[in-house]
Amino acid sequence: MSHRDEIGPAALQALLSRRQLSDAPVILLGMHRSGTTLLAQILDAAGVYMGSRLSGNHEPRLFQDANRHALDFFGCSWCRVDGLPSASALKLGYASLVNALGERLVQDIEHGFLDGCETTHTQWGWKDPRNCLTAPLYLRLFPQARALFIFRRARAVVDSMLTRNRRLLAKNPLPDGPRDIAGALDERAAYALWDLYNSRALEVLPCFRQAIAVCYEDLVDSPGREIARVLDELRFDAARPPSALAAMVRRAGAPTPAGVRDGDAGEEPREAVVPPLDLEPAS
Repeated sequence: MSHRDEIGPAALQALLSRRQLSDAPVILLGMHRSGTTLLAQILDAAGVYMGSRLSGNHEPRLFQDANRHALDFFGCSWCRVDGLPSASALKLGYASLVNALGERLVQDIEHGFLDGCETTHTQWGWKDPRNCLTAPLYLRLFPQARALFIFRRARAVVDSMLTRNRRLLAKNPLPDGPRDIAGALDERAAYALWDLYNSRALEVLPCFRQAIAVCYEDLVDSPGREIARVLDELRFDAARPPSALAAMVRRAGAPTPAGVRDGDAGEEPREAVVPPLDLEPAS
């Protein structure tokens, strides 16, 4: 089946039109432990519908399952991605996978994601760090989608991941425990994942009609300014003012850039930040 024969976009467009929802969802991208949950909660509080049946990390289970399915197709998982094709290959090929994802969303999105959506909502989106890997597939289902990408210093991300994994292994040290979460994820592997997720995101961002980047450290240091910028660029009429949304960052206890919370020892990371972004939208 050719790219032109994909049926998912038309069916999804019809569903969104019937529900009076935007055909340009906000797909939130970012490496694990980079502030994606906090940013999703801010969008939610601003009036952007971020889904029902959310996990503890503010991820809708429907899109969690869709991302697992997509990665399983290539024999991959969130932390084992050696067999994943390039972003350009995902954008052009694998029509059967795109159709399978589209059919799953058409079948389940109303009762597995939109069941908490009220008539006041028009803007919507979802968060899952694996979007960094699967975004090219979603662009074929939602061609008008917009990207919101958050990145964080490598050292802080790696320390946070290793701290979390130690906690998980302490709770469940059995052989059948969370191998996919902790497994052999040492410092070197965590740095490699940070690099891969951010590189994948940077590769796909220019394909979106609009892509906005947020530095986690800037969000923590100047939450009101950064939230106002994001809402302005997305042209959202927020349900709450940026100052009220900024309080969410402070209440979350997010560390300052020089802080020591969450395993960040305050030392300079090997890679200070993601390289400068060139986010010219796709033609």
